[in-house]
Amino acid sequence: LNVYSCCQTSCGQEEKPSNLPPRSPARSASPGSVRRAVEARTSAAAQNEQPVPKAPDPAVLEAKKDFFKHMDDNLLDYKHNHPINVSNCVAMLLKIFNNVLEHPEEQKFRQVKAGGNAFRNNISSIKGGEKLMTLAGWRVQVKDMEKYYVFEGDPGSRKMDILRETANTLQKAMATVNEKAERKRQEMQAAGAMEKARKEQILRALEDDKEDRKLRSGKASGNM
Repeated sequence: LNVYSCCQTSCGQEEKPSNLPPRSPARSASPGSVRRAVEARTSAAAQNEQPVPKAPDPAVLEAKKDFFKHMDDNLLDYKHNHPINVSNCVAMLLKIFNNVLEHPEEQKFRQVKAGGNAFRNNISSIKGGEKLMTLAGWRVQVKDMEKYYVFEGDPGSRKMDILRETANTLQKAMATVNEKAERKRQEMQAAGAMEKARKEQILRALEDDKEDRKLRSGKASGNM
């Protein structure tokens, strides 16, 4: 007896052949497909990965703090600085700083003539104005007997980061500074209008007095 007949005898029934197609042997993945799958998973993981925030530079934070303190103690000292002058100073400093930040490759924005009328009237003549230039990273340089402020920070450098942070400090102060300047303008306009009205009133009183004297003089002449 063979094994098949033994099965028939022990089980009491004959095994039926299967109608399913024969299994094909498993295919091994090609090296190229494996590499593409790994690259796809790596790319997806890189897209989902969140960028790690850059740790703040202590030197930049310290420079920003010194800048703010000097601005608050000196430039924003309204007992010595007129609000309109403060507003003009902040606006010009912000323009100088932003010119470098927005055009870092333009050398013409990295040199400011300290003797120019605009700089002298809006920054040099204001308490604390020029010091803010040096606190933001500008240094004094004399060329042909002329004083200049020069900025030498490269893009991405610590000096450029300090300039950006000090510009942000000026920008945040701008709203309050402009509000004070506008309120002062309105006060000055109101005071000017009152002074004008007072002078007009005095002039009318003088004219009325002159006419009154003429009338009295005419009556006196008629009675003689």
